[in-house]
Amino acid sequence: MALATTVRATVTGANGGYALAVVLEKNGQAHTLAEKTVVSRVEAETVAIEFAALHGVPWHKVEVLYR
Repeated sequence: MALATTVRATVTGANGGYALAVVLEKNGQAHTLAEKTVVSRVEAETVAIEFAALHGVPWHKVEVLYR
């Protein structure tokens, strides 16, 4: 049985910006795709969209967590 691929983007408010972590989980293993600080939530989502697309995951399948 094939395991699902999940992309999770976590956006956390940090020092005048937002910390973003994008993690790909495939076959039970998690791989960090991106960790960076950005100036807005819009920029954080844009980065998450781009990394998900690079790995063949459509945006509507990305879990986005805001903290």
